[in-house]
Amino acid sequence: MTNYICLFLCFVLCLPVWTAVDAANRVIVDGEQRSAGWLARTIVTDDESEIHFSVREGDRVSDVVGGMEHPASGTAKAKGNAYRIDTAVTLDTAEFYLDFSDTQTLQYYVYESTVEFGTYNQIFTFSESVSGIGANWYSSGPIGIDLQAGMHYIVAVSWSGTTAYYYNSGDSQATSFGAHVHGYAVGIHPLPASFSSTSNDQAIYYQRITTNTGSATPTPVPTPTPPSSPTATPTIPSCIHDGDVTLDGEITAGDAQLAFLIALGSYIPVFEEACAADCNGDSSVTAGDAQQIFLTALGGASCEDPITMARRSNPPGRYC
Repeated sequence: MTNYICLFLCFVLCLPVWTAVDAANRVIVDGEQRSAGWLARTIVTDDESEIHFSVREGDRVSDVVGGMEHPASGTAKAKGNAYRIDTAVTLDTAEFYLDFSDTQTLQYYVYESTVEFGTYNQIFTFSESVSGIGANWYSSGPIGIDLQAGMHYIVAVSWSGTTAYYYNSGDSQATSFGAHVHGYAVGIHPLPASFSSTSNDQAIYYQRITTNTGSATPTPVPTPTPPSSPTATPTIPSCIHDGDVTLDGEITAGDAQLAFLIALGSYIPVFEEACAADCNGDSSVTAGDAQQIFLTALGGASCEDPITMARRSNPPGRYC
């Protein structure tokens, strides 16, 4: 009993730097401990046959289900656990405690179903060749799948060679996001794209699931909208009726001739030319305007506006 108390005190004091418990740890804890932002829930029997715990750091939680109560081995098999999701989380990684020393193909899977017992459809898989290092955790690597509340998921692994695996007997086990609800075991590698899981094999396979409460689907970043420039109010040039149709700064017989061609439709003027040709300012160019411009050139008449050079500082626009 004294040894148990010492071990418990050591666990509490070391908790701020404790990040995981594996099968080799001799920790006897029954309860909950909080320290330095971590939440740990661990249960280990005194013969080390069972390990259950959750570790939290911020939004990230690692749940271990199952344990080493029952060792077994098989060739080209698949093992997994079915989970009920009560709180939506993102599945970061899945690890499986296996024992092999040769090179094998490991394939990791996530399947989804609306019910515990029914058809499960594959939503993630990853396969790799792995050189075994004996009894250890073997990881799927990043998964990044959103697990939806109210849904059921099977997280599994299959292998191509002969591998030892471990499990505890039981119907279910609580997790930080819901619960393990049944074990899934079939003798094939690899698993198909979908399958039916119809019974509980009473096994909780030794597995570590890391999740977080964030979403794997990134929140879209709005594309910045550039500030709109104020729409410039177009400047309408003044229509100057001065008779200087050729825009050369003086009124001559040439201006009268060009005005006459405009009146006949033989010449398409730009804006300034049309305004200048409309000598009397009545918004139309006629032979009368051409005659009045001619008389202005002779000094016997004048147009509506006096001749000006200001309007010639800008290039003329086309008259339409």
